[in-house]
Amino acid sequence: MKMKQFDKAIGFCNKALVRQQSMPAAQQVKALYRRADAERSLGRVEECLDTLGQCLELQPENAAAKTMHQQMTRELALQKKKQARVMNKMLDCYKAEREVEQDPPPPDHSIPSGVVWKDGDLSPENMEKWQHYSRVFWVASLGFTLLNAVDSFAQAGICCLHPEATSWTVYFFGVSSTMEQQWICNKLVHSLLLSRMPN
Repeated sequence: MKMKQFDKAIGFCNKALVRQQSMPAAQQVKALYRRADAERSLGRVEECLDTLGQCLELQPENAAAKTMHQQMTRELALQKKKQARVMNKMLDCYKAEREVEQDPPPPDHSIPSGVVWKDGDLSPENMEKWQHYSRVFWVASLGFTLLNAVDSFAQAGICCLHPEATSWTVYFFGVSSTMEQQWICNKLVHSLLLSRMPN
């Protein structure tokens, strides 16, 4: 204990207490008290209280064990209060974040953006379809995402597609293969985009 090797001290006490049933009560109390003292030094409050409880069962009048038990009971109460304060603070922060993180408003497609939406384009069923990235729809989804981006920019006051424009250039970055280029340049994307451009 004097060398502050508390884990070793606990190990020695546990080794001695293996023969607890055959030990005199005074020796049991001594080993239990030393283990409790080491547990206290390591900050193991609940383990310390449990060991002191065993010690006081054997020798209820042990003044040192009673004093340490009172001290550790107060320490445990303080720890629980501190933990409760930390948890309450975390919950308050979480609630504050949830209040700030409100769902964004739905897109306002009534703001003129130059995109000529067709009937049903913005229905939940079609939105689900366009977001279905499969071998058939992923390119169509890309085109639909592009049109939605034009709408979103319009909501922010940025016009990407003027109603009187006669041409429109779109750059697709990140195309990694000739196959993808062919997919992007196919008739499906052209028909999807062109049919929703200003006449």
